[in-house]
Amino acid sequence: MGDMTLRPSLCEAEAHGDAQHIEPRVALVLVALAKAEGSVLSRDDLIARCWDGVIVGDDAINRIIGKIRRLAEGFEAGFAIETVPRVGYRLVRTKAMSPAPVRVTEAKSWAPADGAYWRAEAAEESVDPLVAVLAFDGTGDPAAASLAEGVSDCILSMLARDSGTAVVGRPDSFRFRGTSKSHAARSLGASHVVDGAVSVCGDDVRVTAFLIDGNAGVTLWSEQFRGSAADPFTLQARSALRVTEALRRNHGYA
Repeated sequence: MGDMTLRPSLCEAEAHGDAQHIEPRVALVLVALAKAEGSVLSRDDLIARCWDGVIVGDDAINRIIGKIRRLAEGFEAGFAIETVPRVGYRLVRTKAMSPAPVRVTEAKSWAPADGAYWRAEAAEESVDPLVAVLAFDGTGDPAAASLAEGVSDCILSMLARDSGTAVVGRPDSFRFRGTSKSHAARSLGASHVVDGAVSVCGDDVRVTAFLIDGNAGVTLWSEQFRGSAADPFTLQARSALRVTEALRRNHGYA
């Protein structure tokens, strides 16, 4: 994306050797604008692609666009967001760039070597939930299994970067694929468990995610997402964003 590399699954942007964490919604809007390749996206287009069709006010969209513009300016990224009056927004180049207009890299999640848990720069005085993200079920389909691993990794990475969340490391949590959620929570000492499944039918991908209370064993939230197998990054980012928001709502922190 110009001189900037966007890693949506990590919510990270990098340019000229400088990396910066960005909001999940900023990453989603950047991906949508980049994939439009200079075409204008209306506010309705952005709402459908980046807010799951949930109606939001102009202030919410303006805030995200403003953050992207400040990011591009601060990074001298070689692109800008142009407002097309009464129509929408588009990504434009501000200097000569390579033929490939978009550089979006896949990033695998990481964990400490001892398999402990990740912590995302949380304030020392806060009391955080400890979340275990289990390996999502790929329903016996090799394509679904690969996508399921990517979704699980993306959710784990995004939660690990959230300032209010501590996350059980991948080597430990992924051992509990398909087991009792209460058993997994007790074994890992987790207050919450994230689990789910991925199914693929042609180009159609469906992701079902659950947030489970580790102590009570009850489902606090669940949601299904649909997307294209040709665009796994957007589906992974959407799923991870919604899980993060659900955890925030159910744990009662902003």
